[in-house]
Amino acid sequence: MKTISVRVSEELEADLEKLTEKEGLDRRTAVRKLLAVGLENRRRERLLERLVNGEITLTTAAERTELSVWEFTAFVEGNDQTWISSSHTEADIEAL
Repeated sequence: MKTISVRVSEELEADLEKLTEKEGLDRRTAVRKLLAVGLENRRRERLLERLVNGEITLTTAAERTELSVWEFTAFVEGNDQTWISSSHTEADIEAL
């Protein structure tokens, strides 16, 4: 396992201390968990951006986040984003 050193503000350190006390974690475990959650959230946000920009499909985004399509759809809606383009909608209507 690698070691990462980082400087943080006093406010951030105080928040970390509150979290460790509340959750009964040691500082190292808390930082690892927070880093993992933060990286996963950023990954989801980036995939959402790519979906909205039409670079990837909903299914691909869901697969890459290891969420079901329904779970990723809820994530998209929770972020108040639209991923269906009018060209896709028109093509679907024509196909009917």
